Amino acid sequence: KELRSTYNFVLFLMTFDQTVVIGTNTFSQFRYAFFAECKPWFFSLSWVLYDIIVSQHTTTICKAHATWTAVILALMRLKSIQSYGKSELPLTHVLMLCAS
Repeated sequence: KELRSTYNFVLFLMTFDQTVVIGTNTFSQFRYAFFAECKPWFFSLSWVLYDIIVSQHTTTICKAHATWTAVILALMRLKSIQSYGKSELPLTHVLMLCAS
């Protein structure tokens, strides 16, 4: 229960975004390294859909979201400093900021 804070929630989202990016990039690199030959079965429809949807779009979205969560974290810290550590943003406000 001590770890349930808004700061830890934002940090968790940042690490989750980066884990998705690293995981998809690693999978794609292994696939290209081991199956680099130009054969028809290599470029199947399922692989092309994965490459377009997951590898390109999802990683771009996760990178952008991780950047914005860093901005949200900085805003939370600024609010805390301005109030001399007496108040912090409620979790509902942080959830709305992260979702937007």
